[in-house]
Amino acid sequence: MSVWPARVLYAMTFSGWLALVSGWYVTEMGRQPWLVYGLLRTVDAASGVTSANIELTLVGYLVLYVVLFISFVAVIFQLAKKAAKGAQHA
Repeated sequence: MSVWPARVLYAMTFSGWLALVSGWYVTEMGRQPWLVYGLLRTVDAASGVTSANIELTLVGYLVLYVVLFISFVAVIFQLAKKAAKGAQHA
């Protein structure tokens, strides 16, 4: 394989993950399925939720995604090292 296709593939390593997370984020930004347009406002529907609960949930999700991302990158690098060793022995 020549150098430029390998570089393109290397650059696209995380594109699938990025597309998945971006699509989820964009979809969920406007979704409020428990609300009926014009009849129930967001502030009325979420009256029992405190800002501390929202912050805690957000931090929890962010920590989870960071841990998953770091794990994913570690596995990718481990597989790349394993493949490189196999290529050297062949």
